Amino acid sequence: MKKLFVLLAVITVFFNACRNKETSDGAHITEKEDTLAFNWIKIDTSILPCQGASCTSVRFSFPQVSTAPTQQLKDSLTTIIEDFILANMSEGLRKASPEQFITDFFNDYISFQQSEPGYDIGWFVERDVQLKSIDNEVFTLGLGEHSFLGGAHPNAYLLFVNVDKYGNKLILDSLLTDGWKPNLAAPAEDAFREEQQVHPEVPLDDAGYFVFPDGDSEEDFGMFQFNDNFTISEKGISFYYNSYEIAAYATGPSSFTLDWKTLQPFIRPNSILAKVVKI
Repeated sequence: MKKLFVLLAVITVFFNACRNKETSDGAHITEKEDTLAFNWIKIDTSILPCQGASCTSVRFSFPQVSTAPTQQLKDSLTTIIEDFILANMSEGLRKASPEQFITDFFNDYISFQQSEPGYDIGWFVERDVQLKSIDNEVFTLGLGEHSFLGGAHPNAYLLFVNVDKYGNKLILDSLLTDGWKPNLAAPAEDAFREEQQVHPEVPLDDAGYFVFPDGDSEEDFGMFQFNDNFTISEKGISFYYNSYEIAAYATGPSSFTLDWKTLQPFIRPNSILAKVVKI
């Protein structure tokens, strides 16, 4: 008879945002602004006893936001996190709770085992959410999954979502000036080549990149392309390409960063980037 092993950990984390204020005598004091606080939830479940050399398991690690600078931010972060953690792996609809996800996942595995006598390779799904803040203005969620549901190999991906303190999702076309893509394409390709160690004279497709295995137009084959999976940090804007997105699985994911010095001429005036960028 199969038994369920469950490990649940809750850790409380606070992000304190502070600002400096100058007094009448020229001294500087620090004032505490609204705090982003959350409980860090870790769930680790397995079917016992394990089958063969591996276990069928579900692991979640994510922040459960308790307070935020604005209610809109709290609601937005909560929705994004729950939509990711509870996403159904095949039907496209989210589960009602982590418990429901785990129950259905294990039932699916058991049903598959019953249809394939002797099958003893464990399935697993691991979902991890990272949350960071820049100057209490930009909040970035990193949504990562690593899973195996049979097949040739496990799969993994990492998605980034950036929001402002009012919970609005940030897109680059609203942060950078018109024409930023063609104007930044050359320095971006240079940064990509440097990060992936591709010589400037080697065509990108010869190096295995931007081969678009999903069947995009031939004219784009081997041509550098921006994607929408980016993160904002103290260093600049980083773009992340998942496995299969621009290269074969064996190549793995790839990324590059455009630093703030390169981006500075293209930052849209009065945008949130103008507030957080320090060059």
